[in-house]
Amino acid sequence: MEREKEIGRREELGRMIDHIANRIHYAESRRSAFSVVAGVLIAAGVALLPYIGSIVLDPAFKSAGIAAAIAMIILGCVLLLIYAKQTNFKYPCTQATTTWKWFYRDALPRSHEFDVHWAEYVGQSKKRFDEGMKAYSTQWKTFRDKQNEWIKDDDQNLEQDLQQLYVLHVNEKYKNDFLRHLRSALWWGIIVVVIVTVSGYVVG
Repeated sequence: MEREKEIGRREELGRMIDHIANRIHYAESRRSAFSVVAGVLIAAGVALLPYIGSIVLDPAFKSAGIAAAIAMIILGCVLLLIYAKQTNFKYPCTQATTTWKWFYRDALPRSHEFDVHWAEYVGQSKKRFDEGMKAYSTQWKTFRDKQNEWIKDDDQNLEQDLQQLYVLHVNEKYKNDFLRHLRSALWWGIIVVVIVTVSGYVVG
């Protein structure tokens, strides 16, 4: 009976990990939508500038159109900058954890031996290729023995799952904050674009 309860708890934990991971993927897809919006704003602003300059003759509308186009381009650039900063954000939780079951850098005996150097984008040398093959061959036995030893230990295995669940909760908190910041930047940016447009019309 106790064994069945233990298995049930582990299965429930696995479902929770999958559920939160899916929520994080959903948040990431929503965050990616803001990069598309940013691109549209920049493209619209760039396309609007020559049109306003050559077609619109009324000084007030021309001034308002140019102000709006420039403001849209700036807003798009700001959104892309925020998005890029978030994408390259260094998560403290993933740097602190030692979840060998879930993160390659803790599972591989010497993960640095598989590092990719910038020069390899130009051309991979035979030496680097051979080093990679050697690292793969020599680390396999250590990796296999380490995983077998830990996975057979139910307590350690459960500890790894619990730590991963905790990491996912923290990660989701960051994702939701990122979404909130992008949403706020967009709405405040739209307000600024409207104000700048109206101001441009008044000045014109």
